Amino acid sequence: YDFSIISNIKDFSKDLNVTKEPFNIYVSGIDTYGEISSISRSDVNMIISINPNTRDILITSIPRDYYIKLHGKTGYRDKLTHASLYGTDTSIKTLEDLFDININYYVKVNFSSVIDIVNAIGGIKVYSDYTFTSRDNYDYKKGYNNVNGEEALSFARERKAFAAGDRQRVKNQQAVFKAILDKCMSKSIILKYNKLLDSINGSFVTNMPTSRITSLVKLQISKNYNWNIMANSLEGIDSSNYTYSTPNIKSYIMIPDEEDVDNASTLIKNILNDDDIDTTTVSYIDNNDKLKVKLVRSSITMDKGDEYIYHGYNATYDGEDITNDKKIKEEFIINDKKYDNYRDLVYYITYNLDSGNYIIKYNISYKDETKTLEQELTIN
Repeated sequence: YDFSIISNIKDFSKDLNVTKEPFNIYVSGIDTYGEISSISRSDVNMIISINPNTRDILITSIPRDYYIKLHGKTGYRDKLTHASLYGTDTSIKTLEDLFDININYYVKVNFSSVIDIVNAIGGIKVYSDYTFTSRDNYDYKKGYNNVNGEEALSFARERKAFAAGDRQRVKNQQAVFKAILDKCMSKSIILKYNKLLDSINGSFVTNMPTSRITSLVKLQISKNYNWNIMANSLEGIDSSNYTYSTPNIKSYIMIPDEEDVDNASTLIKNILNDDDIDTTTVSYIDNNDKLKVKLVRSSITMDKGDEYIYHGYNATYDGEDITNDKKIKEEFIINDKKYDNYRDLVYYITYNLDSGNYIIKYNISYKDETKTLEQELTIN
C-alpha cells in the first residue's frame, strides 16, 4: 500500500515532547474518497487526549451536527461539520473555544484513509454492540468481528441500522479507532513501524512531526505499556435552525447539552493534569471487558534507605467500585519474586533493593478477569 505524500499548507501545532507531556489530537474524518487535501465537511470529530505518564487515552466524540459558535465568525452558530469548510484551523479553534482547551495536533482522514490504513495493518478486530447488516450488505455480529478496510469503513458509517442512529455510529467510530490503535501497538505491527509508516504515507494528513510519531512508537516498543482507553460521547437536543453556512434554509441541528460540554471539558483537563477520572462519566469500548484497574501512581521515585510507600490501585467491575472487595486476588512481581500481600512487597523493596530502576508488575484478578499493570520504581 503505497501512497503519495500530502504536504501541509499551514502548521498551527502547539508542539511538545509527546513522550513526557500530555497532549490533545483533533481527528477529522471528511466525507470523501481520494485525496485528503480536498475541502469537505467533517463527519467525524474526535479529540484524542493522551497522557504518556499515566498511560491514559480519552476519546471524546462530538456530534457532526453540534450547533456551536464558529471561531472567527463574530458569534455566528453553525454545525460543527461545516467548520472544516473554512479550514482545519477553524475546526480546531472552534473546539478549543467550546472546551476551553489547547489542541496540539490534528490528523485528517477520509473514507479512503480508513480502507488503506486498516488493510495496511492486515485488518482489525472491532467490537460491535449489536448484530446488524450495513447498507453495504456487510454482516456484523454482537461481539468481536475481524474486518478488512472496506468492512471497517462500512461499520463506522452505518447509522440507519440502529434505533439510536448517529449516536450509535459515533460509538462504532470510537470502536474502529480503538481497534486500529490496538493492532498498531501489537508486536507484529509495531516492530515494523518504519515499513508501516512508509506504506501509509499520504493516507492521512497531520501536523505532528515525524520525529514525534517515531518517539511515541519507540516508547511503546521499549516499555510495552498497557494503555487505559476511555471514551466519551457528547449529547444534545434534536432541533432545526438556520446556520452560518446555510442562512436561508433551516436544517437539522443538535443543540449542545451544556452540562455534557462542561463534563467533557473537565474529563479532558483531568487527563492532561494527571487527575483522577470519574469512571462513571466515561465508557469503555470493549463492553465485555468488565474489570477496570488503574494504578494510583504509575511511577515512584524514592531514596535508598527510605520506606517504600504503597499507593495501590482503583478497581471497578461492570461500573461498580470494587477496590476494597476481599474477593480481589493480588499478585505483585519484582525481580522475579512474587508476593500476594502488598506488605511483603513493601518490606522487600525497603530492605533488599539497591539503587536502580525497577518494574513492579501488578496482576489483579476478580471473578474471571485479570488485569496486568506495571509501575516504574526508581531508587536513588
